[in-house]
Amino acid sequence: MANRIIITFLCLLLIFPCIMFAQYRSDSIFYKSNWKVVRDDTLIIIKNEITKKIDTLFKNVYEDEDNNDPIGHSFVSEYQIIAIVGSLLSYQYHSNTTGFDIPHPTGENWYRTIDINTKEEVSLYNLFSGESILQALRKDKFIMEHVATSHPNDLDSLTSSLIGDCSVSFKDIFISYAITSIKKNSVNIEFGLTHNCELFAGNITIIDISLPKSAMRYKFFDE
Repeated sequence: MANRIIITFLCLLLIFPCIMFAQYRSDSIFYKSNWKVVRDDTLIIIKNEITKKIDTLFKNVYEDEDNNDPIGHSFVSEYQIIAIVGSLLSYQYHSNTTGFDIPHPTGENWYRTIDINTKEEVSLYNLFSGESILQALRKDKFIMEHVATSHPNDLDSLTSSLIGDCSVSFKDIFISYAITSIKKNSVNIEFGLTHNCELFAGNITIIDISLPKSAMRYKFFDE
């Protein structure tokens, strides 16, 4: 499957404010959900149109340089909604810190999917069978280039043998994903993996896979 590496450094020249994200991606999806976003600026607030419950999910932070701070630190922490599918919400998180005493920007950049009702992260393994995930990952060139075992026979052996480098970490691969599209017989998943050392702070590695609906453990996708 296709994969790509996106390298993002916010405010390299300490220009601020430097807002990277719109609060939605241009290809964000909303599918079979009672939850709607009712505010998406500094606060991201959602509302259940059936129960009328309103919930604040995230707070974006943009801290400009403090004129009294000779080091000139700036900090950005922001969230972008990728999808709301049933009670699941997928998003991208990015943070960035700059300062004259910091040789390069530091921060994080990754995907997550949570259950809106519990606010807990949902592992991809809880949504789809391990065998379906294994088969999809084995088809991905980028994944197989980073696997120490030449022919992993199960999902555990594949993931335990994944070797990252400074630009990518596979440590949280099963929670670092987003739902990006839903088709008649399949669901597209996009992994958003963060960097592995601060020299590459801001890097995010994107890997796309397709999983069959027939392999779902979670049934809210049913037509």
